[in-house]
Amino acid sequence: MRTETAEITRTCLLRSAGLTAPVSSAESEIVALAQWLAAGGQPLTAPPQRLLRPVFTHLNGEHGGFVLEPEPLCDIAQMPTPEGRTVYRPQAAQARLEAVKAGCAKLPQSEDGISPLLGLLEQQLTNLPAPLEGSDDISLYDYCKLTAAIGSCIVERAKPVTQKQLREDRCFLLYSADFSGIQSFIYTVHTHGALRALRSRSFVLELLMEHYMDELLTACGVSRANLLYSGGGHCYLLLPNTEAAIAAMRDWNLRFNDWLAEQFGTRLFLAHGWTECTGDELLNRPAEDAPQKAMFRRVSGEVSRHKLHRFSARQLRRLNSEPPGGTDRECKVCGQAKVAYWNEKTGDGRCYWCNLFETISRGLLQETTFFFWVGDLPPKERTFSLPCLEGETGVALCDRFQVDARRKAGQEARQLYSVNQYRPDLPRCTILHLGNYVSATEMEKLAEASEGIPRLGVCRMDVDNLGQSFVAGFEQPGVSNPVEKSQYVSLVRTAAFSRRMSLFFKGYINSILNGTYDKKPPLNVTVVYSGGDDVFLVGAWNDAIEAASRIRSALRTYTCGALTISGGVGLFQAKFPIRVAAAETARLEDEAKGLQQPEKDGVALFGAGTGHCYHWDAFLQTVQGEKLGLLESFFGGGDAERGNSMLYNILNLLREAQADASKMPLARYAYLLSRLAPPYSAPDKKKKAYKAFSEKMYRWGLEEEQRGQLLTAIQLYVYLHRKRNQQQKGEIA
Repeated sequence: MRTETAEITRTCLLRSAGLTAPVSSAESEIVALAQWLAAGGQPLTAPPQRLLRPVFTHLNGEHGGFVLEPEPLCDIAQMPTPEGRTVYRPQAAQARLEAVKAGCAKLPQSEDGISPLLGLLEQQLTNLPAPLEGSDDISLYDYCKLTAAIGSCIVERAKPVTQKQLREDRCFLLYSADFSGIQSFIYTVHTHGALRALRSRSFVLELLMEHYMDELLTACGVSRANLLYSGGGHCYLLLPNTEAAIAAMRDWNLRFNDWLAEQFGTRLFLAHGWTECTGDELLNRPAEDAPQKAMFRRVSGEVSRHKLHRFSARQLRRLNSEPPGGTDRECKVCGQAKVAYWNEKTGDGRCYWCNLFETISRGLLQETTFFFWVGDLPPKERTFSLPCLEGETGVALCDRFQVDARRKAGQEARQLYSVNQYRPDLPRCTILHLGNYVSATEMEKLAEASEGIPRLGVCRMDVDNLGQSFVAGFEQPGVSNPVEKSQYVSLVRTAAFSRRMSLFFKGYINSILNGTYDKKPPLNVTVVYSGGDDVFLVGAWNDAIEAASRIRSALRTYTCGALTISGGVGLFQAKFPIRVAAAETARLEDEAKGLQQPEKDGVALFGAGTGHCYHWDAFLQTVQGEKLGLLESFFGGGDAERGNSMLYNILNLLREAQADASKMPLARYAYLLSRLAPPYSAPDKKKKAYKAFSEKMYRWGLEEEQRGQLLTAIQLYVYLHRKRNQQQKGEIA
């Protein structure tokens, strides 16, 4: 990064936060232009004496009435609170600014301090409102960051620009990159230790994307302030429209894909594309043309075209001319032929990367903060190597003591990544939020932790209609006037929305599952992947269902009801191949997303096509709350074993009726219910309980929807109360 660009970036960040920073008249003009464009062309106001509203307030309609406490970010999920419960306290906001001042004094006044400064501002200013008129849902941090991104793009063009030119000229590039082959890469696991391998594979993909973006930003002469969004193997960057930047994008993407092909063949590919844009397009003007939506669609189209034409002629020749290499022995983890590490005792081996994933997985289990040091390292000190602009660079997994030792020895990191902890005291340090909650790393242990039947629960969830929300979520529904319809459409809101979603799935997911968010017991689940807008976790089957429920509830609170999430939970034997379980659960997830009226917001259980698919409210209130609650209440008095035996028989009758309602054996059904009646000498209380139970069971058995819910509730009850040494009677999944 050029010194001038680094200075403008820092100045934009500090001055937009209301802090003083020395600036020349020319730099002052650039900062003013950047602030105007980042503010969406709206006038700036004095520092607001109010609380910040969530960025979801105007997403997919109006969801007002909530505010955020002006607290620094932490690892426990911070949720909006109803307006009126929290009073604005000037001293709280001032404390955040004072913390920034104190932190800035310790940072290097060079490009090495930009990433730590961004981390410091994110931690302290995320929950403060920006000084923008009519935009009380924009945080001060998001406004500062976008201002710095625009300011650096203006400087990199290396020529004076007026407000008119900024609006009309194509000064900017909206850049996007997207990994192809993620699913097949992650789930290519065949053996013992698959869970650890899955987790490390997903994390390495995250690290690859972060490294790719950092190298590209450096090549284009800008900083991480220009990162608009990253998650789920996808990213958006705002870059200067210069010949040097375009050449850097082409060269670096080609270099990176060459390296991917060398390491993984055709399994992984990073498609990219960009589109030129004007300041007016960033401002979404004229509103009737919806230029911001068109801008994102253009760049998505470029990425899609690159996916259809992945390799150059040179790359194809190289891929086709390379011999298989290695030995004829297959890696016991991924099934690839290039075995690099052979174990004579066990008679099997691993390829280089599967062996590396095992090493990395041990680091991911550390309870203390750990780092990835990227830089010029001797081969013995490298955990692995990555491509860089000049060739190759080393990566080392370190703890904080090793980082301090390297710095004392005079080593400088090319880039330093801190996992789940802000470290503004370290030069070039960027925080990586990571959903790394772990209950156990062996599937057998997770299955054995289940209540009742020992089964592994595999859960996959995905936010509903996120793509539509990203492109057009801030357009006001039912409004015909284009200016009024798009009054909340702005680049800063889109970037803030994306960042908040990543924060939820990469950071807050841990506190939701370990119970610190809402003071609940920790769950016996392990996160395989959580980021972007989706979750993949495995665990004890009953805790996997509870985890899905917690995530759904927390997301609704976090987004003020603006977004929903659907998912599937499959039950499997502990030794069932995880890649097949993941595919089966993906079909459950698709089934849940197919629900209508109201749209999606569903959960599907057990197996695709088995009918156990519900909207979340129906599942929680009617299946679990009403029907499972009745079964628990009636059989909870020490008669669970008898209940299981009778419920198996009832289950078979209900299944027959669900397949063909005309074949409902009412007499047999009534007879089975009568066998549960208490003896004549039983207390009246027990007789009344049976009467209420039998009447509801009979009524539910006659109506198709209620009968389906009852089937699910019975299966849940049987699973929860089945003894470990009891043989399963009949097909219950």
